[in-house]
Amino acid sequence: MHELSIANAILKTIEAECRARGGLRPRRAGLRIGELSSVNAESLRFALTAATRDTPFAELELAIESCSPRRLCRACGAHYVGGLLSACPRCACSSADLLGGDELEITYLEVEDETCRT
Repeated sequence: MHELSIANAILKTIEAECRARGGLRPRRAGLRIGELSSVNAESLRFALTAATRDTPFAELELAIESCSPRRLCRACGAHYVGGLLSACPRCACSSADLLGGDELEITYLEVEDETCRT
């Protein structure tokens, strides 16, 4: 389950961000996970819950946003939503560049003024 190592990396990033801002306590974090990222959102949520148990981050809430694959047709320039093998809905060309849908990123972090002691 690679989601546990991803969860630990996310927590290290959140901890570093809070520490850089004077030890603020994180309350809510937003994550954007693309459908092509090979990350299972529910497994990641479970891993984050397990990794924060009995830590100062135990009450951290997560908002997970799923992103569909977005593509740009090389033939006609159309932008569309579709998987790796999908053809352009405008010209039926199967050659396209991936613009998104493979992301895994922290989109926001809500904190409290109360300092966090880790």
